[in-house]
Amino acid sequence: MSDVSIVKCEEYNQEEVDRSLEKLITSLGGIQRFVKEGSKVLLKVNLLFPRAPSSMVTTHPAIVEGVAKLLKKYKCEVFIGDSPAIGSFSGGASAAGFAQVADKIGCKIVDFNKSVRLNNTSGVFKDIEVASEIQDFDAIVNLPKVKTHGQMGLTLGVKNMFGCVVGTKKLYWHLRAGINKDYFAKMLVEIYSGIKPVLTITDGITGMEGNGPQWGRPRKLGVILASSDAVASDLVVAHLVNYAPEKLFTLRAAKEMGIGTARIEDIKFRGEPFSSFDIVDFKKVPLSSLEFKIPSFIFGPLKNTFATRPIVDHLKCTRCKVCIEICPPKVISLRNDKIFMDQRNCIRCFCCQEMCPHGAISIKENWLSRVFG
Repeated sequence: MSDVSIVKCEEYNQEEVDRSLEKLITSLGGIQRFVKEGSKVLLKVNLLFPRAPSSMVTTHPAIVEGVAKLLKKYKCEVFIGDSPAIGSFSGGASAAGFAQVADKIGCKIVDFNKSVRLNNTSGVFKDIEVASEIQDFDAIVNLPKVKTHGQMGLTLGVKNMFGCVVGTKKLYWHLRAGINKDYFAKMLVEIYSGIKPVLTITDGITGMEGNGPQWGRPRKLGVILASSDAVASDLVVAHLVNYAPEKLFTLRAAKEMGIGTARIEDIKFRGEPFSSFDIVDFKKVPLSSLEFKIPSFIFGPLKNTFATRPIVDHLKCTRCKVCIEICPPKVISLRNDKIFMDQRNCIRCFCCQEMCPHGAISIKENWLSRVFG
């Protein structure tokens, strides 16, 4: 049984956010339930790409400020950090509004630069490396953003901890997993479980639907959630946006691995009644339903027939070559002054779609998948 607190919050007005966060955390027993007075606390935000808060690509700075103030009241030393795949966190913190929060509230910005082996002796993945800097903190508070995700379906609390893998080292795990999304999801769950954030507070005031996690459409959801169990809070978000939990790879993996609460019936709701939230017609990212029906060793050879795939809008493409640099299997190239994707060897990680700085790559569902899926 896990507690999940859920409250309404319609706007990123700081006063409204502060009131909502106070109500949210109080319903779980107060911030003192999760951190000790005077602790060093890392706020693990989502900085996918250094874009303005209005884009809804990153954790909104109003959420970061509100949580930081709650911790400051408890005499905690607060740090803000993440590790984007491209560039440094400190380099992108101003664009996302995090540096301004740090200056205003008296927090410190943290870059993740060095790696250390995750203490994961009981897990499947013995060689996961995460940022050594996270060892400097007494507690980690996880601050994800509700967004669609081309590979996993949604990026929420569990997925957000992947940002503790330093920079481009994330690409190794995409390459190692290949087409096997269940394998990748299990790795994400083990990273989350190994790091063990004391609290996950999910920014769902305005999320992202459609072609997420960077170029989807902002969608007002009007909700903030909190739980010490990110699997449970992710499950609640899935239900809120009418996403079948069995079609979210991280939830499937967590259930199989026995990590977190994987049944909505086993969640005790705090804050406001779950039934008071009505989110309809949330636009999902295309995912082939056959991926959930066919074992990966069979689905892999059939991926070009049935799997969703990245496609390039050449009118939007500026040939900046970010997709070429970020592609784990190196199957993207420039041919005749156009981006070319070798779909036969593409592993469908959608790193190209996720990191394209111009929104020129989207996800297309194969027509056979629509017919037979």
